[in-house]
Amino acid sequence: MAEQLYYYSHDKKGAIIMIQLCIDVFNYTSKPEKNEYMKISKRISKCEVCYDLSHIADLVGNHGYAFTPATFHNQYRKKENFQSMQLFALDFDTGIHLQIPAHLTTHSAKS
Repeated sequence: MAEQLYYYSHDKKGAIIMIQLCIDVFNYTSKPEKNEYMKISKRISKCEVCYDLSHIADLVGNHGYAFTPATFHNQYRKKENFQSMQLFALDFDTGIHLQIPAHLTTHSAKS
């Protein structure tokens, strides 16, 4: 991306939480065709950004941007060029529902 934007969130101590990752410059309203995957893979490593988690979730979940939670040396996506990863992501296409136990959430109902 030509312009690097910064969005901020804070932890409990007030420190800003920023995450470096690669997000594509194009968004999708449906799953890309197979011939599009290689194009995305080639360009995404050149799209390093630094955003807070809520902005990442918005771009990926609400606006359809592809991402990789890692950054790469030489702006080329392959394991030898792995630089860093600050975010771990799971991709469930169908049939899986993730339930987080209430005692692990910050918004648990008190009885």
